[in-house]
Amino acid sequence: MNKKELIERIQNLESESEYVYYQNGFEKAKYWCLTLASNLEESQTKKVEVPDFVAEWFEENKGDINQAMYNITIDIYGNQHTTEFEKWFSDSRNDTYGTIVRMKDGYTIKSKQLMVKKSENIYVHDISNGLYSTITIEFCDSKSTAYKFADQAKAEAVATLVDGSVEEV
Repeated sequence: MNKKELIERIQNLESESEYVYYQNGFEKAKYWCLTLASNLEESQTKKVEVPDFVAEWFEENKGDINQAMYNITIDIYGNQHTTEFEKWFSDSRNDTYGTIVRMKDGYTIKSKQLMVKKSENIYVHDISNGLYSTITIEFCDSKSTAYKFADQAKAEAVATLVDGSVEEV
């Protein structure tokens, strides 16, 4: 229930007594409840951001998420991790249990980041407009400093320009 729904429910409450003193007390309580509800801040919790394959697994298993987390934990223990989700789940840097629990309160899907690779260890670093409508493309030798594209079509267009390929980060 959000703030707006809470206020509407309080406003729709009606006294169940015909006694004036009871009704007066009820109206005072209703007034104070509305005042407190109006001052209530909307949830400040930030939705967790997850890769699309995590969101897909969550949607398939949210009906019994506790059992699903138990099953995946048992399934991957001591086994080779073959799917993207299994690799993500087994990586302790991802706080997998905490992330999945927070997903119950809502989540967003990380947009894929793409980079353009010209050749082995050579990536597009920057694209800028030069003098006289020329385009300058700078390159680097590190994935960490490579330019990150959010738009697949733009990444493919740049890859065509430099005779390279598009890779997902």
